[in-house]
Amino acid sequence: MMAKEVLRYCRAELEAHKIPDQVRFVADFPRAASGKSQKFMLRDMAFHPPAGSEPVGG
Repeated sequence: MMAKEVLRYCRAELEAHKIPDQVRFVADFPRAASGKSQKFMLRDMAFHPPAGSEPVGG
């Protein structure tokens, strides 16, 4: 699946205020020992993406 396909789907199916500004694929979400995703690390990844990771925007 390509990021442009995701954005195209969102534009067709979601209300305008729910469409993301950009799409970024990651191999896996950072998780705690309990298996829950670590939201603070996701936020950090959004503001400081890993090298070579380019978001695709609409």
